[in-house]
Amino acid sequence: AAANEAEHLAKLGRLAAQLLASRDEAAASGMELERLIMSTAESDAAKAGQLLLMTHKLANMQAQQDRNDADAPRILEVEAQLRDALEQLAEAQQSLVFAVESKRMLEIRLADMKQELDATEARHACVVKDLEARLKLAGGFNEAESEVL
Repeated sequence: AAANEAEHLAKLGRLAAQLLASRDEAAASGMELERLIMSTAESDAAKAGQLLLMTHKLANMQAQQDRNDADAPRILEVEAQLRDALEQLAEAQQSLVFAVESKRMLEIRLADMKQELDATEARHACVVKDLEARLKLAGGFNEAESEVL
């Protein structure tokens, strides 16, 4: 009888540990999902800021060129700067295209992770239900303890 009781208590302990591990896995999946969402937003904001900076730089160079129409050597210099700025703008636009594509791919990945999280939560619910049923069958299940676990 004492051996049976010890085996019963050990089984209850293992079932409770499985329940806690399943909940930890669900929490970790939720945190990874939040991290991906924040990373995507930060990347978009950085690329938009870079594009805005390049646009302002180009506008400033154009204004400088307008002020120096009478100065031919200065015009040539400004035109060279303008070409550089246009090249940088083209690079920034290419980076933005890559960022948009990256965002699209991350959104697909995010959707996949959401589906996996939903599936994990469903599995978790099944595991919890199964563990509660086992505990109930083992005689150690209490509704009040169910809320704590």
